Amino acid sequence: MGNLEAFSVLDSKFDKLAGNQDGFISKTVNLNAELRPHREDVKKSILSYYDKLVAAGLPVPKIAEIQSDEKSFTFVCEYKGLNILQYLESESLGDTLKHPEIYNQIFAVFKKAKENLLYLDPHIKNFVIEEGQVSYVDFTPGWLPEYFDLRLSLASDKEQEILKSFFKCMHYDVLGYHFISDFFKMADENKVFAKEAYAVLKKTDLISGDYDSFFEKVELIKNNELARETENIYLL
Repeated sequence: MGNLEAFSVLDSKFDKLAGNQDGFISKTVNLNAELRPHREDVKKSILSYYDKLVAAGLPVPKIAEIQSDEKSFTFVCEYKGLNILQYLESESLGDTLKHPEIYNQIFAVFKKAKENLLYLDPHIKNFVIEEGQVSYVDFTPGWLPEYFDLRLSLASDKEQEILKSFFKCMHYDVLGYHFISDFFKMADENKVFAKEAYAVLKKTDLISGDYDSFFEKVELIKNNELARETENIYLL
């Protein structure tokens, strides 16, 4: 399985389970102290969001069990394979673009999210692959209005402005742009593949406009995400 924590966007803790639970993985998500009094609302939004992903037909792992305490949630889920970056043994956008059998499945997830008006975090780290089948494995936090409202209610004025821009990065209309922006965020070297990525995405309904507008939107999303990270504003 390797070190899955290295491939977690939210620094979650993962454990591959053995024995009677072989074929499952546990994901533990710790809650910030400010969110702990609202943990039941947070849990409800996560499960509601997960149900919407399932109803929309997104390839997500089944949740077998949920454990919780004051500080964390642990989800026991189907193990659906290696993280895409582990599988490719590369964080290069160029290497990902060499595998249409992978990125076309990822784009299909984006299209289903868009058709069902679902916010999504399209980071390459949120996808795994097993026997050629790609799955989307991120459902925390639950990207729903109730989560947005709760998190914003606990934020300062400055944090609210940053978070509002950040949440827009998950909008179903910008998933194609966001997917590429995360590669830019991982390494500036990935920008040399921007035109190739634009050509690939232009064949889908995930982006529109010319290359310059594409690049501008990708950079904007990257900067909005970096703003949250730079200010160390928590999500959960």
